[in-house]
Amino acid sequence: MTHTIKIKECYADAVYDGRKTFEVRENDRGYNAGDIVRFEVIYSDGCQCSIHPLNDEEYRITYVHSGLGMKEGYVVFGISIRMTKEIQKAIDYIHAYMHPVDDSESEKRKLKYRDMAIRSLEAWEKVKAEIDEKTEIHSDGEFYIKNFDVKRIIDKHLSEVEVSNATDQAPTH
Repeated sequence: MTHTIKIKECYADAVYDGRKTFEVRENDRGYNAGDIVRFEVIYSDGCQCSIHPLNDEEYRITYVHSGLGMKEGYVVFGISIRMTKEIQKAIDYIHAYMHPVDDSESEKRKLKYRDMAIRSLEAWEKVKAEIDEKTEIHSDGEFYIKNFDVKRIIDKHLSEVEVSNATDQAPTH
């Protein structure tokens, strides 16, 4: 189940940079380990902060605690970041090269996606070298990162790909 929940900007900053890996919430949604949380960042006055980088990032609930030490009806749950948009974009480039839309695509287009796929794979190899021991693959096939500092490593390496592919778009299938 996916839960979209509001979070104040001051807390969102701490979640995004990895200092806050938990949430204390009223359990009005039946939070469970394995559920997905998507944050909607708001300012302290309640207005939506649409430009915050935490918006639309997805986190997996890793653990839920209620009862001992908690106010009745409240839970604390641990969160772990899911695959970032940057990694998904790299996978899209690779997929576009490996599975062209049709056999009649021009050679130039195929080469463009081959080059983007190669750059994406090179960036991913750099990321993988730095974070391999901090990443786990769940039975659903998705990557979950145990250490939030890893997001900065991914952003650093894949931003090189993003700059070089700034005018290219991966096709959607």
